Amino acid sequence: MTTIGRIAALATGLLSALSAGAVELKVSREALQRTLQQQLFSAPNGRYYLKGSATSGCFVYAEDPDVRFEKDRIVVRLKTQGRHQRSRILRRDLPGPDLGSFIGA
Repeated sequence: MTTIGRIAALATGLLSALSAGAVELKVSREALQRTLQQQLFSAPNGRYYLKGSATSGCFVYAEDPDVRFEKDRIVVRLKTQGRHQRSRILRRDLPGPDLGSFIGA
């Protein structure tokens, strides 16, 4: 195909895409929640570590995601917990905001 033919094909494709309008996609709550569990919360304990890890002294994790549809929005609720631990070796706080010794929400 010549360069002019490729440009014409590209232009035709763009014009047809612009005239197509909106596309409606239907996804069930269960499918979305299952995908969220598989992609993010796949650790052995079902947690997603936002900061740190299970073996570090300071960490924040989310667990138990719940997906709902409210009006035109997808709402995901999570339980979050974290730990900010003092360093016994350095006898001072580890870097990061002061969250107390254990927080839970």
